[in-house]
Amino acid sequence: MNDRSSRRRTMKDDETFEISIPFDEAPHLDSQIFYSLSP
Repeated sequence: MNDRSSRRRTMKDDETFEISIPFDEAPHLDSQIFYSLSP
């Protein structure tokens, strides 16, 4: 996990790509977070 963070900081161009991964990996998880934040 530490290696992944270091790589992301090194590759700025890949930053946008890495950010999109979590949304595709666990969309249901993101939805739960949004619902929790919403009043």
